[in-house]
Amino acid sequence: MKKIFTLALAAAAVVGASASPLSFKSAPQIKLTESKNQLTATSLKTMSVASRADETTPELTGGEYVAQFAMDLQDGFGSLNPCTAKITKDGDGYVLDLGLNGLFTDLTAKDVKLEKVALEDNDGTTTYFWGIPKGQVVMNDVELTDGSKVDVYIGGYAIYDMNQSTGAYEYLGNSNAITPMFECSANGDFLELIQFNWKNTTAPVSGIWFAADIQGKTYDIGLDVMAPVYYQNNASYSTTMEGDEGDEDISGECYVLPVEYNIGNGYAAYGVVDCGGAIINIVDGKDATCYPNVALYYAGSAIYWGDAQNSADNFAAAGSFAENGDTKTITYDDLSWLLGNGQELGYFKNTTITFGGTGAINEVAVDNNNAPVEYFNLQGVRVNEPVAGQIVIRRQGNEVSKLLVK
Repeated sequence: MKKIFTLALAAAAVVGASASPLSFKSAPQIKLTESKNQLTATSLKTMSVASRADETTPELTGGEYVAQFAMDLQDGFGSLNPCTAKITKDGDGYVLDLGLNGLFTDLTAKDVKLEKVALEDNDGTTTYFWGIPKGQVVMNDVELTDGSKVDVYIGGYAIYDMNQSTGAYEYLGNSNAITPMFECSANGDFLELIQFNWKNTTAPVSGIWFAADIQGKTYDIGLDVMAPVYYQNNASYSTTMEGDEGDEDISGECYVLPVEYNIGNGYAAYGVVDCGGAIINIVDGKDATCYPNVALYYAGSAIYWGDAQNSADNFAAAGSFAENGDTKTITYDDLSWLLGNGQELGYFKNTTITFGGTGAINEVAVDNNNAPVEYFNLQGVRVNEPVAGQIVIRRQGNEVSKLLVK
């Protein structure tokens, strides 16, 4: 099969983005624009987690998460997929590590608090979510081009929409009317920023808006978190990636949760080949169908999981679904990374996603003490000899943990 881009060059080929860590070390890289605080929310646009109760918000699972999101610096996009985040209990709420540290060379991003927030619908019903209260300072003393310093804080939602000419998402403005809120799973091990429908937009993207105040006016700072997702791995995957220099077998951990959509019910899989966004699997009997979705924004462009070979216009991939006791398996012979127009960026063969009956890794009788120890990097690639300073996933039997090699 002829590919348009090799997988390794996908990001650069789409937008010419640098793969190196983004830096705010020099003052000219800090950009401010006067706030476009003009957008008004009209309705929620979010997936429905099948087992989530409407009247309550489940407690979050504390500890280490994998965070996947994209960063907008106004003069170009850079992705962080994935990075390590952490959630810890703090009174009636939680403290969330946004996963921004490591992005900057001379700035430290503060953790933010998560608190329960209520959203009242037009019919009088109230739904509770975990939210990030506005006004929390994320970075202190950010130096601007004129030498002055400002504190950067959570302003609310940042809104983007697709530019039909360039195929990239562009910043439209922001809203401080609503607290950034997260949908979460019934057991609290998954959080995804809720998206909204906005006036005069077609396919909007929500992000966390960062603001700064200067001489009595509010400004947008050149830093927005787009569509953050936080989850704790509970499943596994394996696939074969086709490349110009030969095929590469890849395996690792991912996250699977049951979901309900207007096109049907099934499972969303996050973190397969460490690709931000979800593989949306609609299950009907023994059939599984992967529909393209807009949950992934890589380097500022929408990239979808789908299949450019076997579909006509909708780029849906046809697969199979099997159950063996509590173990569930979704398999696709062909999967692709696609741009919104169906242009193929990468091709994967024999992709298998394995998870338990409740979305957890199936508990099987394993003697972990005698099982071989395996290491994977955060891209799911096996590591034979981890080196000091590297973060790896350690698997022994059915026990999986993440550790920093010392």
